[in-house]
Amino acid sequence: MRTLLQTLAQGDTAKVHHFNPDGLGKDNDRHAVEAATGLTFAAFEKAWLVHVKKQPFPKVSLPASEEIVTLKESSKTPAKDGREINFWDFTEVHEPAARRAAHLGELLRERSRMAAAAEEFSKAYREVGDRYPSVSNKYALSLLALRRLDEAERVLQGSLKVHPGSPTTQVHLGRIYLTRGDGVRAKEAFLEALASDPFDPEIHVSLTRVGELLADVPLHDRARKAGSILTGLSPEEVDRLARKLDGKERDLAEKNVPVLHESAAPAGERSGAAPPDAGMGGNTGAHAGGHGRVETNDPRSGMPSPALPRVKLKPPPTPLTPTP
Repeated sequence: MRTLLQTLAQGDTAKVHHFNPDGLGKDNDRHAVEAATGLTFAAFEKAWLVHVKKQPFPKVSLPASEEIVTLKESSKTPAKDGREINFWDFTEVHEPAARRAAHLGELLRERSRMAAAAEEFSKAYREVGDRYPSVSNKYALSLLALRRLDEAERVLQGSLKVHPGSPTTQVHLGRIYLTRGDGVRAKEAFLEALASDPFDPEIHVSLTRVGELLADVPLHDRARKAGSILTGLSPEEVDRLARKLDGKERDLAEKNVPVLHESAAPAGERSGAAPPDAGMGGNTGAHAGGHGRVETNDPRSGMPSPALPRVKLKPPPTPLTPTP
């Protein structure tokens, strides 16, 4: 799928010309699919429909709710001790008992009472299962703080069955795999998160470490460059920070990666300068709408929502005074 998307994004490429010598046209996307899959479009479509019908769709019924989009400025102060703490996450939870337990769990987590927090989140999780990514991820974070990695992994994997592609869930899974030294699975998790959230510095710094573990020099170099831009650290400092992410002393419930505040960024790197994409060879144009996960909160999904870039507005022009 990644190859297909890259081929579609490239448009008039040599691969497409192989199927369409005349260049761009109304069927160009079909030729891109054929170039990426090696099949005729009709054969690809038939195979895809067969594949979709075989998929085990989630049995959990999701509550129907009206989506509310709220645009907010970035928070000027990070969460206490780097923990992802907020109480807006559970507005999507319709079951009163589960919402109360989750809210209490977050209060306990804020006070660093992780065992008690895990107990409360487990009550909410038993009530709603994998229905809400907010409950699953906060339960997993409390388990990660207790180093109960296997349990946290099961919770996160269950959430992905109902909410595939969640960057927050993939990042938390990536932390687990990185701690275990499983570079292959960590790379897969962080690249999945990167596809939806290319401006999260933790993803790039983590991929820097993954590239080092796998001796993947291009991945390491791209991720380190992006991490340097997003954190304001030098490339050497990014390397040192990345090597701490899989240490036994790391608190897995914290981000442990600084976020560059706009006022500290060089002029050419403030909101609008996209970092190179560590997993897609530097092309972030397709995901230019994603930003960090910790600054603002989205009551719609229960997950921290992208931080919006600040836009400096020009003053209105002075009205012309008519000459007498």
